[in-house]
Amino acid sequence: MRKSLFKSISIFLCCLLLITAFTGCNANKSADNNAANQKSSSSTENNASKETSGQSEAEPKKEYVIALHNYSEQFESSVLIANGVREAAKKYGVKLVEADIANDTNKIQPNIDNFILQGVDAIIDATWYADIGAQTVNKCKEKGIPVISCDVIFSETDAWMVGADNYESGKIIGKYMADVVKEKWNGLVDYLVITWPQTAGEAVQDRMQGGIDGLREGGIDIPDDRVVWFDSEGQTLKAKNIAQDFLTAHPDAKHILFAGNNDTSGLGILSGVQTAGREDDCMIYSYGGEPSAIENFKKEDNCWIATISFNLEGYGEIAIPSAIDILEGKDVPRQQSPELFVIDREYLKNNPQ
Repeated sequence: MRKSLFKSISIFLCCLLLITAFTGCNANKSADNNAANQKSSSSTENNASKETSGQSEAEPKKEYVIALHNYSEQFESSVLIANGVREAAKKYGVKLVEADIANDTNKIQPNIDNFILQGVDAIIDATWYADIGAQTVNKCKEKGIPVISCDVIFSETDAWMVGADNYESGKIIGKYMADVVKEKWNGLVDYLVITWPQTAGEAVQDRMQGGIDGLREGGIDIPDDRVVWFDSEGQTLKAKNIAQDFLTAHPDAKHILFAGNNDTSGLGILSGVQTAGREDDCMIYSYGGEPSAIENFKKEDNCWIATISFNLEGYGEIAIPSAIDILEGKDVPRQQSPELFVIDREYLKNNPQ
């Protein structure tokens, strides 16, 4: 009896141990599974987070390559335009490539061909030759390269232009000079002598004609036969020689008004007048607002009276973002102009530079 009872108890204990062991194994397996599931869930969440983070990062914009085609680094206007374009290129993250024609029209088309071979996206052209510029526009149009010219319109339909409204700038300074002529010469002008680069075409001609019309609208009577045009090519030395030769040929004229198409010409005219010893008989106005004019107005009171500012260094701030907008398919006005204002000695007293 005892043996039988002992045997029954032993069997019961063995079964209990087996059940406990089995339950423990299942518990461990469940814990392992839960841990694995948690790890898998965490990994999935991390991957999802990485993917989401990757999608939120903006793709870098294309770095556009824009060419600056300039007239001459020896020319004051060109230097100012180039400096402004370079600063704007840095500001807007544009790669800039440059070429200079050094006042040689034979270099224009080879430079354009080279820009095309380099794969530029757009061209800012400050060479100022209207007729050749039209050829540039046609060639670039075939390659899908937009052209933005400076000051001179290359094409009203297939290109863009940044620069002064030439005729309006002439009207503004012409009316200003009309008041000066009335004050200093009682409204009398014997000759209006205009120096300009004939190859620049209609745009610069419009500028100089605007000056004539502004003078006349301001009450100064200048007959057509007293308006004399000379081709100075926009250069200082040629403008000096023109002024000096004209004064030699007209020794008795006492009211000679000179107009230089830019301040570089104004500087040359002043030199010619001073060399001839005829400052009392002459007055000069010019265009551009360049350092040569400003420094002259600061230093001395002579017969160079005023210039009109084109804000040449500001061209880049208009041209570079305009080029980007054109490349990105946005609407851009065909012509954009900076603010125009006259600079004289009084202006510099009130606005020191």
